Amino acid sequence: MSSQVEIVNQGLTLIGDQIIAAMSDDNDRARVATLFFDDMRDAVLRTHPWGFAKTRAELAEAAGTPEFDYTHHFTLPGNCLRVLEVEEDHPGQIEYSIEGRKLLCYESTMKILYIAKVTETGNFDALFCDCLSARLAMAFAMALSKQKTLIEMAARIYEMKIGEAKTVDGLESVRREIYNQTLTGIR
Repeated sequence: MSSQVEIVNQGLTLIGDQIIAAMSDDNDRARVATLFFDDMRDAVLRTHPWGFAKTRAELAEAAGTPEFDYTHHFTLPGNCLRVLEVEEDHPGQIEYSIEGRKLLCYESTMKILYIAKVTETGNFDALFCDCLSARLAMAFAMALSKQKTLIEMAARIYEMKIGEAKTVDGLESVRREIYNQTLTGIR
């Protein structure tokens, strides 16, 4: 698996820039990489339900009740970047809303599947690393070169890589079919 510096260097290489030896290097490339890495990592994590970042949790109900509308609210885990789904007996029947770091709903208990903030690069999927380096290349092109054609090229590379990664990663999961007993029972 790739290290943080290797991912950054792949992004720098995509735009034809020099690589860095460490994130602490005293140059613009390392400073820009340090500035953008965490935000770009989290942004790419949020774009797709990456298998390596999926996590499940039973949420703790927050004290009190929401001001209006919903009857319960739950505190999201500190590492939650995106809620993918809530556990329910009949898919599509639980109404909920994410507001700040709370999940509001009418249920008294809540279990979720979510995308976790994964910070250890050794846990990253290889295709995720590829996408992250391409996303960083976009940021590097804007911050370091300011060349419109280079920025556009980096954006196209990112879109191509994220599309490929989503396709491959999506093949690793089986979608549940919604089964409607009422309609089936009529036949």
